[in-house]
Amino acid sequence: MKGRSLVLGAAFAALLLFGCIGGPSITGVAATPVAGGIELNWDPVSGVAGYSIYRSTDGSFGQKINPSLIIGVASYKDTYVSDGITYYYTVMAVDAGGSRQASGTASATAKVAPPSSLSITVNGGANYTSQDSVTLMLSAAGASQCRLSNDGAAWTDWAPYSQQMGWQLTAGDGQKQVYYQCKDEIGNAAQPVYGTIYLDTVPPAITVTSPVQGGQYAGGFQLVFSITSPIANKVTCTGKLDNETLDIGIADTGVTYNISVPAAPGTHTMFGECSDGLLKSNRSATFTVTDKPYVVIVLGDGSGYTDKANVNMDVNASLASECRYSNDGASWNSWAAYSQKFTWQLTSGDGAKHVYAQCRSSTGTLSDVAEDGIVLDTRPPPYISVAINNGARRTNQQGVTLGLYAFAAAQCRFANDNTNSWSGWEPYSTRKSWTLSNGDGTKYVYYNCNKSNGDNIGTASASIDFFHIPPLPPQNMDITINNGDSSTASRNVNLRLRADYASTCRLREEGYSWSGWEDFTSSRTFTLSSGSGLKTVYYECQNDYGTRQAYTTIYLNADPPSNMQITINDGDTFTTSRNVDLRLRADHADSCRYKEQNYDWSSWEGYRTTRGFTVSDGDGQKTILYECRNERGSSSASSSIYLDTSPPPPITDLSAVGGTDSVELGWSAPAHGTQITEYRIFRSTGGLGLISQVGTSTATYYTDHDVVAGNTYNYWVRSVDQAGHVSTDSNTASAEVGLVGPVTPPPN
Repeated sequence: MKGRSLVLGAAFAALLLFGCIGGPSITGVAATPVAGGIELNWDPVSGVAGYSIYRSTDGSFGQKINPSLIIGVASYKDTYVSDGITYYYTVMAVDAGGSRQASGTASATAKVAPPSSLSITVNGGANYTSQDSVTLMLSAAGASQCRLSNDGAAWTDWAPYSQQMGWQLTAGDGQKQVYYQCKDEIGNAAQPVYGTIYLDTVPPAITVTSPVQGGQYAGGFQLVFSITSPIANKVTCTGKLDNETLDIGIADTGVTYNISVPAAPGTHTMFGECSDGLLKSNRSATFTVTDKPYVVIVLGDGSGYTDKANVNMDVNASLASECRYSNDGASWNSWAAYSQKFTWQLTSGDGAKHVYAQCRSSTGTLSDVAEDGIVLDTRPPPYISVAINNGARRTNQQGVTLGLYAFAAAQCRFANDNTNSWSGWEPYSTRKSWTLSNGDGTKYVYYNCNKSNGDNIGTASASIDFFHIPPLPPQNMDITINNGDSSTASRNVNLRLRADYASTCRLREEGYSWSGWEDFTSSRTFTLSSGSGLKTVYYECQNDYGTRQAYTTIYLNADPPSNMQITINDGDTFTTSRNVDLRLRADHADSCRYKEQNYDWSSWEGYRTTRGFTVSDGDGQKTILYECRNERGSSSASSSIYLDTSPPPPITDLSAVGGTDSVELGWSAPAHGTQITEYRIFRSTGGLGLISQVGTSTATYYTDHDVVAGNTYNYWVRSVDQAGHVSTDSNTASAEVGLVGPVTPPPN
């Protein structure tokens, strides 16, 4: 009996070593790099239940990568790859009984990194253009095809990569963006980049208030003009009076210039032209210069107030020879030689007073009547005030105009931001051009005056916000919620804001109305709408040159974690190792923990999508519990897998019934945790002792037809589980062919 067992073991070992699973082979296996991964294709095999894919990076058989059986197709795309890594694949066909047939190995090197270092330059990097047709300089390492867009939404067709091309900007002046995107030869696309340029098709606008077409001026004229430009702070101007060149030069935009120009009596033509470096515009006017005096009078110190009825009068009268004056415009004093300064007696009584003046030239030409008003207050309060740009709250020009008043002042001085650096004393006036200190922010101007007797009237101050804004809409728009957090459990969030050169800004949540416009601030609070979900907050800012928008999102998590999922070993039903891999999901989870059923929980740890886990020793069903939490509560999920490290137990009820030309075998399936995939039937001829495998079965019965009448046969059965574990021999059952009924009765 001992010798027969040795022969049986050797024969069975030889069968395991050289035996193979039946069925057709898989051919035509090919691995090809494609966008986002590697694609496998093979020739389909008829009569199979499906396919499984095994992968490695060292040419070995590797691990299965498809979570479920591939059915009905002969292709598979592997997207879990890294750029530049070579992967080896084996395709295995699986029939309805679980038998498998492996193919040869196909390999491919993944290429999933898109083109890099994308750059686009418009017109060589120029800031401005007057033409909507521009030239683009393009660069993208590893690019095969590229496309362009003016708005990042509507794109051109993909075209072969080139380093230079012409492009048409969208119509309308303003800042333009041209977007550029490329992909490699297999379709991996890079994130778009963009270049900018300002389209300026509007030349500088010249406003000339003097001289005007058809105007008349005495002894000369005042050239009064201002210039605006959508792109420039300074422009270059030239001018001519008749055929004589006027030296104007560089002019600041937004500033009114007043230049005295002498001219002989007669008809003259004034021509001026200004350029912003891209475009030019011009103005001209034809007018007449006469010898008619032009008269301007100023009463008192120019403040509009006096505390004495006998006031000083300053008369500026070009071409004047003689003048006369009146307190009511009806009763005049006698003509007298023109004098620029003298005193004049107002009518009695406090209140508003008016003085009129008229002059005539040496040829007798009369001027128009000039007039000035003043308030007589013989008991004035001590008062001094200063206003910047008529009390404006903000300015984008460093040069401002001061409106001044200091009753009975003789001389005054000024200072920026503090009183440690006063300007020199200068005669009192009611208006003054002034330059604010450098740098953006709130600026202060201090104003101090003395009376003619040296008494100090006092100090006044005014402030204005100065932000130098270039001729562009707000730039570098950005909004961040809660320092960039992806989710929040509170509707009240903190916003961090940026908008260079912005004047006013507003906010809204998607689906809701805008807030009111308010002064730019770098941070503020915001209340999201109720209900869990992704919230989008829009941020819009404006200045004199346009508006810009930005937006960001955050998930309002008003519920516990959701969509809880746990998968063990990609969904396998059994494992031969205690060490398993978990694939996890828990939307909006902050921390999670794990345990096997009937064991203690692990510590709380940060949420992750994959994790290793070791199940308890001993074959059997293992259930792993998964729990996650956030500020709103906790949720859980579970999954099970069978640990199979041992072969099935031996079959104990094998029976054999001999017939006239066959033997019928029957047995019961052994109690085992995983599925029995097949039974292997072994036989020996009575008295010979040679044991060999005569067949397999997926059912608990088998008919042996390869028998000879008159012989007695002995049988054994071994079961094989899904993990490939093979049981030991069953009990022995014997039968004689040609007889009816069993030779050895089946066990009870």
